[in-house]
Amino acid sequence: MGESGPKARRNKPSKPHPDFPLFPHATGRWAKKVRGKLHYFGPWEDPQGALQRWLEQKDDLLAGRVPRPRVEGLTVAYLADRFLSAKRKMIHSGAMLPKTWREYHGVCQRLIAALGRDRLVTDLTAEDFDGLRAAMARTVGPVRLGNLVQYVRGVFKWAYESGLIEHPVRFGPAFKRPPLSVLRKLRAENEPRVFQREEIQRMLAAADQPLRTMILLGINGGFGDTDVVRLRVSAVDLASGRIDCPRPKTGVARQCALWPETVEALQQVMQTGPRNRSTVIADRKGHPMPPQTVCRLFRRFQEGLGIYRPGRGFYALRHTFRIVAEGCRDLAAIDLILGHTPRGTAAPYAGRIDQQRLRAVAEHVRRWLFEGDEAG
Repeated sequence: MGESGPKARRNKPSKPHPDFPLFPHATGRWAKKVRGKLHYFGPWEDPQGALQRWLEQKDDLLAGRVPRPRVEGLTVAYLADRFLSAKRKMIHSGAMLPKTWREYHGVCQRLIAALGRDRLVTDLTAEDFDGLRAAMARTVGPVRLGNLVQYVRGVFKWAYESGLIEHPVRFGPAFKRPPLSVLRKLRAENEPRVFQREEIQRMLAAADQPLRTMILLGINGGFGDTDVVRLRVSAVDLASGRIDCPRPKTGVARQCALWPETVEALQQVMQTGPRNRSTVIADRKGHPMPPQTVCRLFRRFQEGLGIYRPGRGFYALRHTFRIVAEGCRDLAAIDLILGHTPRGTAAPYAGRIDQQRLRAVAEHVRRWLFEGDEAG
């Protein structure tokens, strides 16, 4: 009797002929390494079929492209591959953050799981998107659901604008963000994700460097976790006490007047560690710190102080700054500090805001924090 089971699969077959371009892989499939990546083309039992698939995909693989689908028309899986490949190029050019690409990748996985890998995009109906929305709604809240809906719409809009499909996809009347009434009710039920004055004071008193500097940047200038780790040394002017740099997320210009406490903390951080670093917050080798590391450190720090609340992470410092700063009623200056896109007719003049106005906003928040000024 012949062998069967795992032992038999280790007996790799020989190539059908010396010029056969594929080799038998231990997984029981014919394979070939192209541009440093391993590709599989079919089981050992079907060498002719594997060869045919290699010949169909050969030109695309050698050129570094995602192979075209074997079926007639655009499949969901092929659309996802093309879309993610195009977006990855935007990361290399600096037009997109890796975090945004990971969001798109997760959305594409949801599309494939809910609609099927080989489903033709032209066959999708409103009923399919109703099912996709229902599946997403079972795992996320209303705010996140609205973001996912927009991401999905963006994928299919890209397909139409890229010429992969001849007509825009019809999503149906129900495939939309949750209504504003639902979001308003959710916000009313949840506690605001902001810090109290006493909590920030406790954090500043207990924090070591560089966490103390990061907290001060968060409440002094509305810096988020990504803003903090990407803040370049060249953007900080300690002599005049200001920061002038584009916001990493949007590229919108931002300027910030620094408190004396923030200037002192920045001096301490920038005088320690490697001299060849390009960012203010860096590891021992001078490399920028990942935003996820900041979030983890900040959460553990809050837990140690007994003030941690779910959903209130480092970004809540930015929200707190925004709410307190509104008390000075200079929204144009606040937008410039936060790196928000300028609004309305004031947009062309946003970069010309007087430094005294920026310092007035910073001082307003500082008085609220250190002096208990209730105007905040």
